[in-house]
Amino acid sequence: MTWPSMRSFVKRRVSYPGRAGGIDGDHSIDRSAAVASIVLRELFIQLHLQQVNLHSMILKPNMGHFGIAAGMRATTSEVVEKTVECLLAAVPAAVSGIAFLSGGQIAETATSDLNKIRRCYPQLPWPVPVSYSRAIQQPTLHRRQGNTKNVAAAQALLIRRLELLVMARTGSYLDTMEETIAAGASY
Repeated sequence: MTWPSMRSFVKRRVSYPGRAGGIDGDHSIDRSAAVASIVLRELFIQLHLQQVNLHSMILKPNMGHFGIAAGMRATTSEVVEKTVECLLAAVPAAVSGIAFLSGGQIAETATSDLNKIRRCYPQLPWPVPVSYSRAIQQPTLHRRQGNTKNVAAAQALLIRRLELLVMARTGSYLDTMEETIAAGASY
């Protein structure tokens, strides 16, 4: 694949009803993983040529996803498997962390995907922090709706989203924990 065609392939993620988090396009998750592998391998070749100290960097990828217009949707297990396979094949263990971006996924999907990675792959060669700004902020902003009367509820939601992400980082998150957010409760 040539660089211009890779560049046109890499597009922003958007949400859609159902399993949120696909990328614009009609490609399969296999195609997404193949292109991500090519891009990551080239990235690390170039970083090596530039003598970048990999111990001083954190990679911030999205998880691999299918195109929104693809006929076949991928399950959480497929997303996790393809993402981790790609990273293990292309990212040197010297990298000091993989901080996943939520990539436009809804908060619940991003949290569930992270949890599945930590449960299925507890011994990855890199620490796995998160960089889920949108998945943390978007539900909070929606709850607040620009109204100062909703600040306390929005703050409580923000804290709960962070608690759920901490649980997902350890693989102890359960999808049923999302029900407490809908009910406004806390564990």
